[in-house]
Amino acid sequence: MHSSLNTTTRSWYSICFRIATAPGIILHEFSHRMMCAMCDIPVKETVYFQLTGSPGYVQHAKPRTWLTSLLISIAPVIGNVSVALVLLQYSLSELAGSGRAVIAAALVSWWVAIAAIIHSIPSTTDTENIWNATRERWYRTPLAVITGPIYAFRKVGRKIGIYRLTVPLSVVTVIFLFTAHDIPFAAFTACLTDRNWGCWDAPNVLLTAASEFLVASTEILIEWLNDQITGVEFEPSDFSLN
Repeated sequence: MHSSLNTTTRSWYSICFRIATAPGIILHEFSHRMMCAMCDIPVKETVYFQLTGSPGYVQHAKPRTWLTSLLISIAPVIGNVSVALVLLQYSLSELAGSGRAVIAAALVSWWVAIAAIIHSIPSTTDTENIWNATRERWYRTPLAVITGPIYAFRKVGRKIGIYRLTVPLSVVTVIFLFTAHDIPFAAFTACLTDRNWGCWDAPNVLLTAASEFLVASTEILIEWLNDQITGVEFEPSDFSLN
């Protein structure tokens, strides 16, 4: 009876956590889907969010190259983190005004950003796909050894709970951005109490540079993908990315 109660409690906790971080799950799968499109990989089925079973998945054709497998599997790291940084930067340096609507917009931005960071880490299936592709092609791609740390990190996360790593990571990210914007906590709370979002005086040099770097890197990545990635096998794979 006690064991059954614990199982039910964990199940409800999992459902509540998925609902609370739903934007991150959706962005995770959307990142996989978009990377498949960029790499010209046929997609058989996409589920962006569900309450039970896998949070979501993208079932696609098996990539022919190791590079394509890697990019599809780590797509949420690129997509989710990029969205989170843009939203947090916007809320701290661009969004300003008084009233509940502005405060609500800022808090929603934070909610989506934190959820995106929480679900930015490649899932167990993602890391297994990278690892399997690496083991199949290690003799042709010596640099594939970079996937070892990713696989090891996920194995550690599986043992101690991946969200015990990603939730603190999201908090650290927010603290880092506050520090980068040089926003005193007292000034932030005073503005929030007065319902006057953005009234703090926050220089934005570091985050502006980071945004410019992100845009430039994305353009280079897209051009490189167009030059490097070649054909795929059109047989549906027997795995799902989630």
